[in-house]
Amino acid sequence: MMGPGGGYGAWNYCPCCGSYMGPGMMGPGMMGPGYGMGPGMMGPGYGYGPQYQPPQKPLEEKDAKEIVENYVRSTRNPNLKAGTITEKDTYFEAEILTKDGSLADKLAVDKRTGWMRSIY
Repeated sequence: MMGPGGGYGAWNYCPCCGSYMGPGMMGPGMMGPGYGMGPGMMGPGYGYGPQYQPPQKPLEEKDAKEIVENYVRSTRNPNLKAGTITEKDTYFEAEILTKDGSLADKLAVDKRTGWMRSIY
């Protein structure tokens, strides 16, 4: 088979497996809607990891604080701690500080989904 951009039909990049899927290869939607392999195709609990469920109501500041504190704990870096959390229009802005109080990063925690990203 030829690589992306040329050859025998359309190639699609699969972010789940990190490779290109071509004609005849199993992948989401290859045999029509609902066929192929992909996270959540067999129902809750099957797939590549825990199934994400967005919150039913917008996050409150205490929820955002818990998310950020869990994130800092997950880094397993004893020199980091959660700082102040400021409410913005559609997100909370959270500071990640070093133990001596220096700013290491700023995160945006989306009120609707709970997803976060660096904004520093």
